[in-house]
Amino acid sequence: ANSGFNNAFYIYRNTSPWDAYTSGWQTMPSTTTDDAILIPHTSDLFLDLTDIDVTAMVRKMLTEGNYGFIMKLEDENFYTIRQFASIRNTDASKHPKLVIRYR
Repeated sequence: ANSGFNNAFYIYRNTSPWDAYTSGWQTMPSTTTDDAILIPHTSDLFLDLTDIDVTAMVRKMLTEGNYGFIMKLEDENFYTIRQFASIRNTDASKHPKLVIRYR
């Protein structure tokens, strides 16, 4: 589900280690805005994002450390939502994936 006045969000590259079990709102890893990607607002209730190019961020991960990505809403307000399926979703076509193409 997607909702809110402005549900645009950014994908940033994490620049420090983090733990999925202990990280939270107050203990997020540090990030960089270098090569950040803005995903625009949508009013579509359901929208599959299938072609986001994170090549520049992955290249920097090779030399600066791989701590993953973080997604943050542009305007973090109540009732603003971008919702994604996880690996636990029963529809395997909705599972998140990273495709790497060697050239």
